[in-house]
Amino acid sequence: MDYPVFKIGEKIICINDKFDKTAYGSHLMVAWPKLYEIYTVREIHELQNSIFLNEIVNNSDDECNEPSFFNIRFRKVVIDDYKELHKEATLKKEPSYQEAMSSI
Repeated sequence: MDYPVFKIGEKIICINDKFDKTAYGSHLMVAWPKLYEIYTVREIHELQNSIFLNEIVNNSDDECNEPSFFNIRFRKVVIDDYKELHKEATLKKEPSYQEAMSSI
């Protein structure tokens, strides 16, 4: 399986928020990434193909370090895609009240 490669400071979006909340270390979690939310990479754990997020800082204890999140749950945010979507949304003409009512 190919894992996405991220850089520290890069914006990423969560594409899979189906976490096993009973897994080892999950008792340290104060928050979990949410589907389609945008996060910033804080640190990279290359051996585990996982990352830490600026927006979520979880706990650690004597037995377990701060839990990280697998790279495969995220993808890079491509700003050009959002600019294009915004441009399309801005160019769309909203129907007037009369136009909307006449189509009913």
